[in-house]
Amino acid sequence: MIVEVPFHYAAVVVPKGKRKPVEVHLESSVAVDVAGTTAEEAPVVLRWHRKAKGDAEGHPPIDYRRSGDALFTPIFLSHAREPDRPGRFDEMVEAVREGVTGRDNPLFAGECSGFRRRPEDPRTAEDLPGAVFRSTQEQAVAAEIRSLAADLLVVDGFLFRRARNAEPVYELRPYSWYDRAQGRQVSGCYVDTKTLGSIDPAERDVRRHFRVDQIAEVLSAAEAHGAIDDGWDHDVPGTYARVISEPVEILDPSALVYRPDQAPALLRFADGIVKYDKDAIAEATRGQMLAYADLRDALKEGACAARVCDLLEAYAAALTPKRENDEFWFQHVADRRAEIAAEIETYRLAPLPETPAPAIEGPKP
Repeated sequence: MIVEVPFHYAAVVVPKGKRKPVEVHLESSVAVDVAGTTAEEAPVVLRWHRKAKGDAEGHPPIDYRRSGDALFTPIFLSHAREPDRPGRFDEMVEAVREGVTGRDNPLFAGECSGFRRRPEDPRTAEDLPGAVFRSTQEQAVAAEIRSLAADLLVVDGFLFRRARNAEPVYELRPYSWYDRAQGRQVSGCYVDTKTLGSIDPAERDVRRHFRVDQIAEVLSAAEAHGAIDDGWDHDVPGTYARVISEPVEILDPSALVYRPDQAPALLRFADGIVKYDKDAIAEATRGQMLAYADLRDALKEGACAARVCDLLEAYAAALTPKRENDEFWFQHVADRRAEIAAEIETYRLAPLPETPAPAIEGPKP
């Protein structure tokens, strides 16, 4: 489906007969092709059920559709507190024609048309005969619009956008509070449904982040935090709706491609240890200083997580109290060793990410 997209762009030109360059805002357009298909050819493979906030009407689910090798999610339109509604192709065409700059126009790029223009100002490049263009954004804006159009898919008249790093995952969110009636600390948790791209790779933790097909693991972790009793059934969402309020329905398991990787989290943790001990390492024992230097240098050289894990374990073994015969510092070292040991154990017990087999190297010319 061909769509003619008008846009505005900035350019620096030297008008004919002038020597001083000036900035102008011009109009142009580019024709793009938006792919279209049917619901049968782009089936739903995942369905993210979203909850309503407060007394508001619930939002429609996010349907992940597969077309070719890519996943696409719907483009929703909403205003104020209205529930989301799927955007239609004909609505987008009208918004494009009117030059709308908001979410109603998924093909907007370039500059807004709100700048002041005098009647004698040029509107297009044809209005500047003989001018020398020092710079122009026309081709860059046109390329951006083509890129936006390439990510769109029209399914039975509704708009979808290519889902880049948008696979849904479950994030365990533990919390605790002091219960005065019971006179003790009480823990609990809830589970957020997020897109994978919204979580920094170094923040991803196999103890808190789960694929949406790991529902049993999520509920077991929630049970350990006291958020749910042992009466849950992972095949019956009603038994755990209080914990997972936005479950993801899996219609095609092959759509899930995320593989947990604990290495970035371990490297970030080790880097934090090095930064935390930087100022006080000069007062440490010789063994601790040498272990610290090995760990620091390995991180600087970009060593693999397995190597850093071994060095981190050696550093934990070399930790010594600042003051001898001081119970506080002995306990401090014990707590740090336990913290490091927990991170090491998590890394070593975590599933290894799948990596493609290396290509066989052929003869060199």
